[in-house]
Amino acid sequence: MTLWSKVELNRLAEFAGDIPRPRLAGAYNTWAAKNGYPVRTAKALWMKANKSGFKLRAVGTFMKTGAIAEVLGLNGTTIEQWGIRYSDFPRNKIGAHYYINRKDLRRWAARHMHLFGGIPRNRLVQLLESEELADRICELHPMRPTGLETSAKPVRCITTNTVYPSISAAARASHVTYQAIASAMRQQRQCCGLQFELVNASSTNLMP
Repeated sequence: MTLWSKVELNRLAEFAGDIPRPRLAGAYNTWAAKNGYPVRTAKALWMKANKSGFKLRAVGTFMKTGAIAEVLGLNGTTIEQWGIRYSDFPRNKIGAHYYINRKDLRRWAARHMHLFGGIPRNRLVQLLESEELADRICELHPMRPTGLETSAKPVRCITTNTVYPSISAAARASHVTYQAIASAMRQQRQCCGLQFELVNASSTNLMP
């Protein structure tokens, strides 16, 4: 077993919090080979990261929706809704999960500043890494958005042709979680044998 040097451990710590787990081994070994350090297997890297207490959840360049919600102090479903309602929401599927590149999110936030209204400046700076953008959001949108901008959009169960007023309502009626339906809609697949889609608010046959 090849011992780990302090330089390697420091690099692993940086990668573990910045790069999605499926890409960790490739990124680390590219750096290791270039700098004359031993190449490690993905399993060895994950085990060492866990043993050393390094977080394997990306919170740097790439972030999951849960990490974004945590930084902003919002409910996790809020970020999930952004991904469903806005076709330009930046997300990349890496492995089995979706990740958001922080730079892409910053550009997206500049186009949809109202969605970040009312969020404390320090949280905006922490996520967006731009004091200028954070100041613009705080100046133009001091309050959290309300009304049609944030209201739930109707969802149709294609399988049963039933329209629900929101994903949450569809989840309750179908006895599944909000996240399960949201994920299925993003990937255009079934959820527990049912398939869902967003519909116009004018749709009929709304179920509570």
